Parts: sequence; structure tokens; C-alpha cells
Amino acid sequence: MTTTRGAVRLGAVALGAVLLYVLGVVAPYVANGLHHLPLAELASGSHDPKDLWPATIPHLGGWLRLAAVLSIALAPLTLVFVLVACGFSVGRTLRPAPRTALAYAAVAVACVLVLAWFLGPTSQALIGWQMD
Repeated sequence: MTTTRGAVRLGAVALGAVLLYVLGVVAPYVANGLHHLPLAELASGSHDPKDLWPATIPHLGGWLRLAAVLSIALAPLTLVFVLVACGFSVGRTLRPAPRTALAYAAVAVACVLVLAWFLGPTSQALIGWQMD
């Protein structure tokens, strides 16, 4: 997979994992107006996600909540996998084309930036809110 197309595929996998997290965790956080609260109050558990949208949608809310909770673990793992795959893809070629190397580097940098966000205070508060 040492082509630009391979980098695009890895980027799509990473984007899919992050999109699931954004739709399942960040969107309910904003849609329910919780972004106006201090992060400490959010993580304290006083706002239970099972009592808020989208978990309150009949017959679908539980599945959406399950996808959100799974995305908390799967999104960072997918990003690490994509980051390692980018390193192996470029590293196994002696001289990758500059365009290909740049594409893999862009995907790797994006993965590192999103992983750094996952370690930040906002993401940690969102994880605490979802896991409560």
C-alpha cells in the first residue's frame, strides 16, 4: 500500500473512526447544551447521557449510545493503527515518491493531532461523562 491511494484509504479509515466519535459523543454534548457547563461539572456525573438526546430516541437510542461508548475506545485505537500503518508503508520502501511520502506524512500528522486531543481535558471530561 505504498501509493498515494493507500494513504487516502488509511486517511478514510481514520476519518471514519473520528466521525463516529464526533457523531456519538461530541454532537450530543453540543446538542444538549452541555458545552456551556464547566468541564468539572460535566465529568461529575450530574448529567446522565442515558437521559439525554439521542439515548431517548425510542428503539434507536440504546444502539446509538452503544456506538458512542464503543467509539471512545475504538477511535484512538484505530488512529494508532493507522499511524503505525503509515510508518510501515513508507518505511518499507527505499525511495517513496515525494507525493506519496507527503500523503502518508499528512495522515500521520493528522492522527497525532487527534490523538493529542483525545488526551486533552475536554476529551477526558467527555469520556467521564459518557462512562458515568
